[in-house]
Amino acid sequence: GTIETSPFNFLHLSVTSGRRSSKVPRAATSDQLNWTSLDGDLGVGRNVYIMLSVSRETGTSGANAQSFFSLSYRF
Repeated sequence: GTIETSPFNFLHLSVTSGRRSSKVPRAATSDQLNWTSLDGDLGVGRNVYIMLSVSRETGTSGANAQSFFSLSYRF
């Protein structure tokens, strides 16, 4: 599920979390994946835009963490 909010016109935040389960009957195997992510967007003035995204996945096959930062200037 996802929860999103925009407390101000220039700020947007969202949190996403979920679970996926897979089963392969013939191979008698199953896999489960859980993930959570936090995303934020910030507009600074009229020209600068900042984005941050952080996510983490855990499951039967291991774990993974990822971060992304972006800064853009519009002219």
